[in-house]
Parts: sequence; structure tokens; C-alpha cells
Amino acid sequence: MKKAFRMPIVAVAASVAMVAVGVTPAFAKVPSESSVLANALVVKSTPSSALNMGGSSFDANLVNAAYNQWKTYSPNNGASLNTYASSSSGTGRSAVISGADAIGFSDVPLNYAGQDTSTLSNWVQTPVALGGVAIINNISYKTYHQVVNSFGKAITSPVTSNGGSSGQSCAQLAKAYPVALDGKTLANIFAGSITSWNSSAVIADNPRLTVLVKVPVAKAIPAVGHKGHKGYKAGVPQKNRLEPISCMALTTTPAISVESRTAGSGTTFILRDYLSKVDSSEFPYPSSAAFSAASATFSGSSTLAPAVAQKDGAIGYVEYGYALLNHLATMRMKNAAGAYVSLNASTVATAAAAGLNAINNNNSACPNGFSLTKGTSGSYSASAIDTTCFSINNVNNLGAYPIAGFSYAIVPQNISDSKVGIVTTKFLLYLTQTSSSASQPYGQNFAGAEAYVALPKPIEAVAYATISHINNGQYISASN
Repeated sequence: MKKAFRMPIVAVAASVAMVAVGVTPAFAKVPSESSVLANALVVKSTPSSALNMGGSSFDANLVNAAYNQWKTYSPNNGASLNTYASSSSGTGRSAVISGADAIGFSDVPLNYAGQDTSTLSNWVQTPVALGGVAIINNISYKTYHQVVNSFGKAITSPVTSNGGSSGQSCAQLAKAYPVALDGKTLANIFAGSITSWNSSAVIADNPRLTVLVKVPVAKAIPAVGHKGHKGYKAGVPQKNRLEPISCMALTTTPAISVESRTAGSGTTFILRDYLSKVDSSEFPYPSSAAFSAASATFSGSSTLAPAVAQKDGAIGYVEYGYALLNHLATMRMKNAAGAYVSLNASTVATAAAAGLNAINNNNSACPNGFSLTKGTSGSYSASAIDTTCFSINNVNNLGAYPIAGFSYAIVPQNISDSKVGIVTTKFLLYLTQTSSSASQPYGQNFAGAEAYVALPKPIEAVAYATISHINNGQYISASN
């Protein structure tokens, strides 16, 4: 796992809109770290029963790491909240709306999924996590290839990158140059129109994954007679030709098996948002629907990742940390600037910085900057999902990984039970901020170790101001 990666600070205008929906609060400056920490830890007495939180599997690793530290700071913190229940973004939204959870976590903002009917002004939604969606695969390669020689005979020939014993195999080449896809190819795979790793589109995306095969083109001629004697004719060695072949034509299981999350997944929403930007004919707008081309669907990233690991020829998608935990190869993806980019903390950080700059420069569409509502039009209907003002997918930057996004915590804007309000406010304060003190880390300090990227400082400020909307900020500094 990588150490915590600090995001480059991007400029955000003082008028940037907060994420709390239905309102446009003034931009708030985050107070001093000591003040945040003090406020985040003041839980003197607990609610009548420990509060539930859960939802998006995209958030699970980060929230659990932060929660495990937060509950050690105060004797009552551990009795205030139950451990995070990882499921899906859809479950996170429905559980908080029904009151089953005090905090719901979702990569899909309320009402953008087309399945929520709650009044947006009743809720506060704050960004809590930033990460990349890994396109994972399980591809094995043949070490021998059957070819037809010049004499019409099928033979089995060894495969190496240079045709000799010192060359690299396809598996070795794939480690050096992980399988790459452009957005259109990925869209066609998840739409079901590309079904084989031997597709010309996949091969075209991977010119470096090419090896050579020895093909005999002239038979060996044996020697005649004995050397040194009259009539002796020396033998002629077999003549070979080296033929290039794509490693994608040498997969042990050529058929692509698409593995999908079940309906309601926020990870699916982030991926479909990207696919809608690169192939609007196949994916006209983002949603959380399962992919119809899938051979199987899974309720969470924690079950999808090992399923891909166990199936040769499989492709799937998970939050990056699940790919690392399951030792799965992640694909390089072609971004809007034309570069094939690997997923890591640096490329997600670049995507966030470039994406936030693009949003804040888009004054006509996003006059309030980063916001879950576009301009002043409020929420959208299910058929008109628009991620213009919060999506950082497919930004035009050479160093940006193209499939990345924020995830959100959702809580009621008005919480009448002060003990419930204090616990939810304090934990979200802790979760969304970064500390410069190694001995007293805040939630975002755990991002790097869990394969996320710490929220950019401007988004930390957005989070703080959003949390300040819970009961008009009365729980920020309150004790109980």
C-alpha cells in the first residue's frame, strides 16, 4: 500500500457552492486543526443505542480505518457508532432515508440515481472520499502457439518477445506493460459488443504486447556421405521465419467474462459516468444499473474482486484498494488527452486537481463551482442525470487517470436528538479533515494507506461548511 498522498491545492473561488443540497451557504473557512480535533472528539455521553452507518463499498476501507482510530480517542466514541456496514450506495441512501442508519454513504448523490424520492433540502451531503475505479482483469497467456508452417503442417512453437530463449513471455510483457484500453473499447466490452480478448480493438490498444513465433519455412537438408570423404555434401539447417503475434491472441481463455455489481452500486455509477463521456451511444447517461452483458453480478466490491481473481478471462471494476487486496492486475486507461495512464494516488490526484479546475472555470454551467446541483436549477429527473458540476471523470490532462470520483456521506439536515446530532457531526468532522500531526491523525490521513487520495484542501473546506449545516451548526462545538 502507498503512503498518504497529499493533493496539490487547487484554487477555488470564495463563492463556491457547498454540497448541502437545496441551500447555497456561504463559503466557510476551516478553523485551526486543534479546534477541529477538539470539536470532533467531544462525545461525553452516548445515544440510547449505538448509531448505524453504512452503504457504499467504495468508502468502506477508508471509513473503517478512520472509525477504528476515532473511537480510541474518547471512551464514549466506541459506544456511539457501530462498525461500518459495507453494502452499496443504493442501500446507503435508502437506509438513511428510512432512518435505519444515522449516516448513509453513497457515491451517487440523492435523487441522481433516479430511485430516491426524498426532498433534497431535508438532507446534507458532504464529500468524504476520493478514489479511482480500477478496471481489473484476470488474463493468462499461452507459452506455446500452434502455427502452420510453409509445408502445411501444424506445429507448436515457443513464444518469446524476440524469438529466442532470452526473450520475454506474454506474461512478463504484461507485467511491464499492463493491458491498456481506450474508453470506446471498454464501453464496447461492458455493452457486450466486444466479447473476445482477441478483438482487433483490444489488439490495437496494446501494440507493446507483441511476441514473435518461430515458423519453419524451409526443411532441413541432411548431410550426404561422411565429412572428408568423396561425394560428401554438408547438411543445411532448417530455415525459420519470426512471425509477430499479439499476446491478446494468445490468452488461455479468449472469451471475455464481464463481472458487474448488482443494481444500486455507486462504483457502477462512477464507471457509467465515465462511459457516458466516451461512448454516449452505448451509455447515454450515468446510472447505477448492472451491466446487461455481465455473466454474473455481485453485491459489493469485496465479493466482485475475488470472483474476478478466480475466473480466467474475467474483467470487472472495483475501488482501487480491493484490487490491491486481491492482487489483481489493473488496466491502463486512455484519458481525454490521449495518454494511457495507470491507476495510482498520483494519477487520481491529478484527475481531481484538473477536474476541480475545469468545474470552477465552467462559469456558465456551474456558476457556484463544485456542487451537487448545476447552477440554481435544483435536482434532476431520472432521465436527465447531469454530473457537470461534480464529476472529475475523463479530464483533459496527460497525467490524469480518467475514472475517478468523490463519495458522500448523507445525514438529515435537522436532527432533533442532540446526542445523535453530536455523534454524527463529530464523526464527519473527523472523517473529512487532514491533520499535520502524526500522533493525532484525522480521517483523511488514512487515505493513502487504504489506496485512496486525501480530499483536496478546497474539498475539505466544502465538507466543513456542509457539516456546519447540520442543525445550523449547533452541534459543531457542542458537548453532551
